Amino acid sequence: MQEFLDVKRPMNVRSSRIAGLGHYVPERRIENSVLEQDLGLSNGWIARRTGIKARRWAAPDQALTDIAVEAASSALAHAQIETNDIGLVLLATSTPDHLLPPSAPLLAHRLGLTCGAIDLTGACSGFIYALLFADGFVKTTGQSVLIVAANILSRRINKADTTSAVSVSRTPGRRWRLRRRRVRMREFSVRASCPTAVSTI
Repeated sequence: MQEFLDVKRPMNVRSSRIAGLGHYVPERRIENSVLEQDLGLSNGWIARRTGIKARRWAAPDQALTDIAVEAASSALAHAQIETNDIGLVLLATSTPDHLLPPSAPLLAHRLGLTCGAIDLTGACSGFIYALLFADGFVKTTGQSVLIVAANILSRRINKADTTSAVSVSRTPGRRWRLRRRRVRMREFSVRASCPTAVSTI
């Protein structure tokens, strides 16, 4: 307890930034024609209504943390931040490997991290919650945060329902990593696409 109370807060950490991005896309590509045949739809029905031409699905033996590890590793490499500089891992997902224990500690372990790790189940807003959480953590501790957003939604939908089966896919993990920064930023912009990795200062 005393060690926790004696933690020194970093000076002049006024803002956070995205230090790196990463992504992962499963190899299995499902064309519209496959779903249209299964659902009894005419050729081109999906593309005309959604603009989607194909989607990526995780392999049957791939777990959520499998795709999360790939995207996170990509983000860490892009950020060029050592793993021992990371103070927290946030995994935003609605499709964890299991409810208990949570998946974030497993992800951290597979990445060789010894920091805390937390699951956030905020559905589509999960990444935004994680980004805000990480921003506060960075400003408070001065340590970097690894954010991973990943879902395998195709395992949770009714594949006979045309309203969801044609649009939902197995999303490669988004990874965002946050790193501390000592200079006030004038601009902060984020462009996210499916799996990504972010770091904040």
